[in-house]
Amino acid sequence: MLLASTAIRTYTVAGVSVSLGYSDSTAYVRMADGQEGAGISPPGYALFLRALHGISDSVDLVLVVQHLLVLVAGVAVYGMARELGCRRGTSTVAAGVLVLCGNLLSTPQGLLTETLFVCLVTLAAWGAARAGRSGRWQDLAMLGAFAGLATTVRAVGLPLLLVLGFCLVLGAASWKARGVRIATMGASAALVVVVVALVSGSTAGLPGAGPTSSGWLLYGRVAQFADCPATYVDRDLRDLCPGTTREDQRAGPDYWRVIDGPAVKRFGGIPKGDAELQEFAVAAILHEPLAYLRTVFVDTMRFFSPNFGQERGYSGAGWDELELDRPLDPAAAAYNNGVIASWFADGSTRTSGLGLVRRYQEATTLTAGTWSVLAIFAILAPLLARGRRRWKGLMLLLGAGSLLISATALNMYVARYALPALGLLLPVAALGFEALARRTTGVPEPADGLEVRGGVTDAPLTERDGLREEPIVPADTVTGSVQR
Repeated sequence: MLLASTAIRTYTVAGVSVSLGYSDSTAYVRMADGQEGAGISPPGYALFLRALHGISDSVDLVLVVQHLLVLVAGVAVYGMARELGCRRGTSTVAAGVLVLCGNLLSTPQGLLTETLFVCLVTLAAWGAARAGRSGRWQDLAMLGAFAGLATTVRAVGLPLLLVLGFCLVLGAASWKARGVRIATMGASAALVVVVVALVSGSTAGLPGAGPTSSGWLLYGRVAQFADCPATYVDRDLRDLCPGTTREDQRAGPDYWRVIDGPAVKRFGGIPKGDAELQEFAVAAILHEPLAYLRTVFVDTMRFFSPNFGQERGYSGAGWDELELDRPLDPAAAAYNNGVIASWFADGSTRTSGLGLVRRYQEATTLTAGTWSVLAIFAILAPLLARGRRRWKGLMLLLGAGSLLISATALNMYVARYALPALGLLLPVAALGFEALARRTTGVPEPADGLEVRGGVTDAPLTERDGLREEPIVPADTVTGSVQR
């Protein structure tokens, strides 16, 4: 799987140049270049671009490294599936889906946070799965460090750390073990966040470790339902009310952030006025929590059914946004190319491989139907699996859910925002598939830490951190001998 993916990605980089279809790319390049007013997100990805720029000013180096990060995420998916007790074949298929899908073939071709964030959250989840078995401080630190790094790339990495960390603390055998887990995960996460904050703070033009336009993002979210006139906010913020139009007739979030509306007219655009917009948005959420939850629910369901809920303009792009040959606005493409070329070396425009790559992408892109199937199998995992497999499957399922819900709660539906959850859904779906197959065929499920292979089990695993130190040997639960 890795070799096939490497060959496909090598052909893609050689035959297709950097994608110019994302306005976000120019913002990240401007952040990395230290331009004022360009901060739209935490500095992690801008530091990533700057580090690679220090090695070479060729934008192709960024594309190569991003494609390699997808392969690393695939290894982590395989490792997670094995930690859940899945067979090698099933684990290989789960990893293969991630490294061969068309969704993650196009994102590395653009200067977007998706690829780096997918790799970081998948490695963090792998650390959580390993810690769920061993409780070793190294695995807990792995979870904290990679989740902390993910938070410096996207703020939605923080809910993932909290969810996975809570599950691991809950699963510890004693209060002492819980304290050790909290301290290890918290210290490793805090360390990397502080380092990133110090580096970005000492680098001209980069913001601190937190998001810089969260107010604008939340404002676009609440503008769909905010009750007007907004008497629950301070008088000087009431002019930010999106109007008296009925909720079902209002446009989607991007309209209020970019196109028109009170915030655009008052502040001119991102990131100006972020604090005031955040104050207004928080007040709207507290005043109308049910409307906010309904809006978040509808957008989250759109990952699995794009037409769910009411159709609105400016409410998020689908998977067609990732098509490498999609038509681009000539003026926007020229501007994006100019910004990228102003910092990176002006690379050649390559289109020789576009036709074949596009056909491959079209055939392998995971659409909403496939995501729904994965979600169903993932939900079956904690229902049908047993022992610690059930607990670890539930932990990863909750982690995937936190990534999807955080994206829509803090921002909006965009199909590619679901990609970080893919690395967590795949191993859990593999567990659900195997658990369903065992229930259907009557094959007994192996004991915790053991894998059945034709009636023979793998060597038992040892659990630490307040759990039993002796090997776990099945008692008449698996036929055949136990190999040590």
